[in-house]
Amino acid sequence: MTREMFEASPEHENWIQAGGRDEDYAEYYRAWHRRVMQGI
Repeated sequence: MTREMFEASPEHENWIQAGGRDEDYAEYYRAWHRRVMQGI
């Protein structure tokens, strides 16, 4: 999985709308990763 895939995700958009803080990045990335892995 690539950074580009995360950047095109709703989780990334939510992170940006929440302020895009570095300290919150991992939380949104993990949510995206869980969702993607469940779909495999």
